[in-house]
Amino acid sequence: MLFVSRKSNMKSLNIEKLVSDILVSKKHANNIVQLISLISLEHNSSDIENAALACVRVFTKISSDKDLSFGSQPNKLEKMSTEQEYRNWIKERFSDAYSSIINCLTPETAPVLLKSAVELLGIKGYNINTPPVERYMFPEKELLNLIKIFTCSQNELFQFLITYMKFDDFRFFVLKAIARILSESEINTAFLKTVIKFLDSVALYMPKDKETLKNSLAFQQHKEEFELLIQNDHLAPFIVFQQCKQFTAAWLQVLKFPLPKRLHKEVLINLHKNLIPNFSQPRLLADFLTKSYQHGGGVALLALQGLFVLMLEHNLEYPEFYKNLYGMLHPRIFEAKYRARFFHHLELFLSTTYIPAYMVAAFVKKMSRLCLLAPPPCTKSMIFLIKNLLLKHPSICELVNYPISQNKEKIKSDPFQESEEDPAKCNATKSSLWEIAAFSHHYNPDIAKLANTKCLGQEKDVSELLEMDFYDMLHKDSFLCNTHPNYTMNHVHPTHLMGGYEDSVLEFWKID
Repeated sequence: MLFVSRKSNMKSLNIEKLVSDILVSKKHANNIVQLISLISLEHNSSDIENAALACVRVFTKISSDKDLSFGSQPNKLEKMSTEQEYRNWIKERFSDAYSSIINCLTPETAPVLLKSAVELLGIKGYNINTPPVERYMFPEKELLNLIKIFTCSQNELFQFLITYMKFDDFRFFVLKAIARILSESEINTAFLKTVIKFLDSVALYMPKDKETLKNSLAFQQHKEEFELLIQNDHLAPFIVFQQCKQFTAAWLQVLKFPLPKRLHKEVLINLHKNLIPNFSQPRLLADFLTKSYQHGGGVALLALQGLFVLMLEHNLEYPEFYKNLYGMLHPRIFEAKYRARFFHHLELFLSTTYIPAYMVAAFVKKMSRLCLLAPPPCTKSMIFLIKNLLLKHPSICELVNYPISQNKEKIKSDPFQESEEDPAKCNATKSSLWEIAAFSHHYNPDIAKLANTKCLGQEKDVSELLEMDFYDMLHKDSFLCNTHPNYTMNHVHPTHLMGGYEDSVLEFWKID
């Protein structure tokens, strides 16, 4: 072990000697080839990392000396000067160094090698944006090769890339590269999951206004030049709409793939928080959400939540929204895992005052009918929810005070059509909430008290009740839960099973 450590130290000293010689004079430029040769999987990770960092130092110095040029290729028929030949040779070695670094990327070496690769991209990005800059340039080909390396890996490298999303230009072109790869390559589920997780993280770095777009990878060491550069309002990476456009393109490519159920739910849960605020055109999500609703169950509910946000905030026209929501009111909802989430969102969807009275009446009537089939804990939360809707929409209070004919024989059946799928045609406004009145005789005193519709009271938060089950309900009402003072049960220690002090049994029985 001592021998290996000494050998490693000698290599480090050798690398340092190679770098110092290059920095002193151009005549030692061939040392770059030796540095690049160390960036190979044949060497240990420490030597690879040291050589990569050394290459970054060398090319940073060469770039500052204006000896690194990425202009158009010279005509081979024309004789080049010695200076031109040197610059072309440096450019080729730059490409070799970058390729070697990204080909050696592993989860163990990623923190150092990815940093080196990104810094080399920044160096080239600075050199290809020579003023005046009419169109912001970036080494897209090299960046695309880097992202392709990630697709071939075990999907563990993307977590290291998120660190560099603070750079506006780098983020812009990474999103562009991801969209291109997803559109051209066959993607497995594991990589798709990694990309979704990565894009969720990118959402945290998305700009909200132009003032936040002031961080460039290529110009991080040239702040004054960058200040002059961003005065040009036509540079795409520093325009909020263009950033959102690339973010949208990447996500739309992801959403074209069939998603596993669990991953599908994760996307829908984060949709209103990460996707919709950062999309250039949020209504482009309507097709994805409409198809998601067709999956049914919890996925359908989450899809309706996304559609509701688009309708409320982005003027999406979706006439079937409340019809689809109405169709989800079924007795099996009480057994679903997403029951609490469903009723929470149901109250949210029906809280807006833009809904016609007949629509709210249909939901309230359908919910009151479902109460007849619901277990007591669900019944309690449903009645609370119905009362809240009656308070929010006073125009449907006629369901409570429906005029009943004096001749009860004329009332043969409830005009409400429970099997009707269209809430506009179910005749809810011609009916009454007789189901709730029936609960005034319920065995549970809390439910019987709630069923008193003569006093609606004040609107209450039902979020805690939505998670209630039988255990919670019984435990709340149990005698053991009530706080009572501790009474002394026997102030005289008993000595007999029958008879003795304070034995009232003897007053009624005679034991021979």
